[in-house]
Amino acid sequence: MATDVRKLAQDAAYIGVGVGVIAFQRAQVARRETRARVEAQVKEARQLLVTGVDEARSTAKETRALLGAVVTDVRSKVQPLAGQVQEHLPEPIAKVVERGVSLLPTS
Repeated sequence: MATDVRKLAQDAAYIGVGVGVIAFQRAQVARRETRARVEAQVKEARQLLVTGVDEARSTAKETRALLGAVVTDVRSKVQPLAGQVQEHLPEPIAKVVERGVSLLPTS
């Protein structure tokens, strides 16, 4: 009977160790899988960020070009009108108009 209890305790210990080893191995596998998923998500996020930055730069470049065209168009229309208006204004006010026109960006 004592041998049976001893054998039973020994078997229980082996089973406990075996279950512990299996649990540890499963945890390792889960850790590796989680790490792989996170690395893949980080890679995808980086790529999305690079794409977003590239698109933002492209949009900014297009916007600058369009704005340059608008500024040039506005300047070409405002300067002649300002000249015509200045002729009919008192000198101090004409100087203010002239200064305002000179502040317009040149593209």
